[in-house]
Amino acid sequence: MIVEQVTPNIKEKDAIDRKQNVITADSFCKNLAQRANTALPYVVSGGRISFKKKTNCTVISNDMYIIIYTEKGKCTLKDTNSCVDSKVGSFFVIRPNAKLELITLTDDFICDVYYVRGKEMEIYDKALFTDKESDLFIHYSFGNKEIFTFTTSRMNNLITGNSEEAFYLEASLVQNFMTLLITYVLRKPKVIETIPEHVACAKNIIDKRYYEPLNLDILQKETKANKFHLCRDFTKYIGSSPVQYLNKTRIDKSKELMIMTNDTVHSVGTTVGIPNTNHFINLFKRSTGLTPLQFRIVHSKAVKQFNFE
Repeated sequence: MIVEQVTPNIKEKDAIDRKQNVITADSFCKNLAQRANTALPYVVSGGRISFKKKTNCTVISNDMYIIIYTEKGKCTLKDTNSCVDSKVGSFFVIRPNAKLELITLTDDFICDVYYVRGKEMEIYDKALFTDKESDLFIHYSFGNKEIFTFTTSRMNNLITGNSEEAFYLEASLVQNFMTLLITYVLRKPKVIETIPEHVACAKNIIDKRYYEPLNLDILQKETKANKFHLCRDFTKYIGSSPVQYLNKTRIDKSKELMIMTNDTVHSVGTTVGIPNTNHFINLFKRSTGLTPLQFRIVHSKAVKQFNFE
């Protein structure tokens, strides 16, 4: 592993890191323009690593974020639960306090590595770690490599400077890079999984026959799916269990009836499939924060005001 040096006084320390196959912030030249305790993102240290043969090494982030850009070749990044391959033009963003395994898959592998601090990185973190493959890192691949090649080349040059201008230019490059990442994430089409037939069937039964005395045994019989598997899959694809979805459907319908009719609480409960009045009132209040009668009074007034009566 060859780490491109900028300041000669860290060669000895870097040689130790290479023998141990460990990548840390101290593996690179320290950024002389960095500022402590700033909201702006700033590069603590960074540079380019070149692997001339297939290698396994440990990447440690400590209290910093790490940005890794693949310039040449392929690699894999692993934690205890995830394993993601990267190719030319791909990025990894690694969270603080991570210890990961980097495995180069080609004999000639080059990447740019930047250790970054700054309160602003926490904002980017919340935006990026939404559809995550791992709790410790994210991976993105872009078609337009020229933009990022220019960014990393410019960053590597700026790290050698210690001027005020260099600091703000570095912060701007990190901000632009993170903004591009977030824009990509927001524009990336979500993969919509097809709802399994037994889940769709159960949902359709509840939607159309919520007023019937439905339960898991009935849904199991009609969908021909084991009720435990049905409950698990229904929760995965619909976002709630069949029973929770049934109760919500019934309460939603009862709210309409409480506003649009003068039916008694018991009558409304029975109409939506909950003949036990006390149980109906408890479910209704748990959902709306109001009893059915309180709900009717509040919303009936709102309807009258809307209709200018």
